[in-house]
Amino acid sequence: MGGVILVPEVIAKALERGAALAVSISGGKDSQAMLCTLARLHRENGWPGPLFAVHAHLGRAEWPQTMAHCENLVDSAGVPLRVVRRPQGDLVQEIRDRLEKLRGEKPHWPDAQNRYCTSDQKRAQIDKVLRCPHWPSAANRYCTSHQKTNQIDKVLRSPWPTATQRYCTADQKRDQIIKEHRPFPLVISAMGIRAEESASRRKKSVVTVASRITAAALQALSPAEALAAQRPGQRLAMDWLPIHGWSEDEVWQACGSSLSEVNERRALYRADCVEQALEDWPAHPAYVFGNQRLSCALCVLASRNDIAVGACHNPELLAQYVAMERESGFTFRKDLSLAALQVEQIS
Repeated sequence: MGGVILVPEVIAKALERGAALAVSISGGKDSQAMLCTLARLHRENGWPGPLFAVHAHLGRAEWPQTMAHCENLVDSAGVPLRVVRRPQGDLVQEIRDRLEKLRGEKPHWPDAQNRYCTSDQKRAQIDKVLRCPHWPSAANRYCTSHQKTNQIDKVLRSPWPTATQRYCTADQKRDQIIKEHRPFPLVISAMGIRAEESASRRKKSVVTVASRITAAALQALSPAEALAAQRPGQRLAMDWLPIHGWSEDEVWQACGSSLSEVNERRALYRADCVEQALEDWPAHPAYVFGNQRLSCALCVLASRNDIAVGACHNPELLAQYVAMERESGFTFRKDLSLAALQVEQIS
């Protein structure tokens, strides 16, 4: 069954008013548990607004099984899925672009299109940016902001086809869509962030105004104040953490499994009983491979265990990252060299 989602009053009011509910899914156990539970709640409460899932795909940095798993999840939940990608390139490409900038392979001098010499930035700050390592880090999580948040926000600002408004058909033009169907004026973005995962996540509020895509007049208000003050023509978006207080046990139960089953399947996998370990497994296979958490296949913020598992099962991605380590002179993390990890696995 899993944990219980306690719907905050402001969220309940927004949903009763017809707010769109967008559920972000990564393919990990937390977003899977959240999607299954919210889909059931949406049906039981008869909330009139649309419910849909959004997956921000990281391209080559993803586990190869992630897309199919997400598609299975939304099919089981009976909700539509919107897949978004960074148009300038996937995460591997963005890391490569930053490496080339670091190495000076892309122009960094000011010009007519990039007059930072006349901006309010100081030369020291410019030099710091140009010379900084290209890998994402806890202090520079562009992998999340550029590849996920920014792309999902585009969906939350855009119209969405429903059963009665199938303007997604091929004979419709983009300008007609914009003209005839306005973006959601009220939208809730649900994310599977749990307090148990880290101290920083423990401090997060369960409901906040998503100021980045909310009308300026509402951005500084509390969620309840913003909902009461919203006027026609104003967009209000709220971020909601429905399973913030859930334990890992509750998450696995909502996914149709348990911690003990996960450990049993991992033991089978280590014993080379691969088919038996994965048979009828309801969650992402990376957990059976040994991952404690799921993000991209090689995440700079992951534990050493998860990076090692990801490296073992994604040798092509590992090779690309090792090549960038050698080109740049910067290891994947200050305390971890993927090149050294690659040598360990080979030996």
